[in-house]
Amino acid sequence: MQKKIEQYCQEHTNPESKLLHELVTETFAHTAFPEMEIGHLEGAFLRILVRLLRAKRILELGTFTGYSSLVMAEGLPDDGKLITCDIDPETTQIAKKYWSRSPHGKKIELRFGPALETLKTIEGLFDLEPV
Repeated sequence: MQKKIEQYCQEHTNPESKLLHELVTETFAHTAFPEMEIGHLEGAFLRILVRLLRAKRILELGTFTGYSSLVMAEGLPDDGKLITCDIDPETTQIAKKYWSRSPHGKKIELRFGPALETLKTIEGLFDLEPV
């Protein structure tokens, strides 16, 4: 049953963009744990969730190479903001490279450092955040 549901979702979801596909390819080629990257269907779900919630401000803990940040930013309005926290300079460098190539990258702000410390510096409420 699960395979049929996944197949249905694949058939009824827009294809992954060229930019996101390139990000996945680089993630698998240049990181030690590429399976940490979310998949295309999970990304499409996150994008839809952001739109359905009409989120304008998102908090993400853990950036990795930026796939989830980018798809959620795609769901944000032009004045939306996603703040993402991470401590890995190598994987976040990949993320920043792809964010800079996307028109939605301007909505993403990386806070580099341990999340427990970073969170103390962030004010305001979020429409979508980890629980």
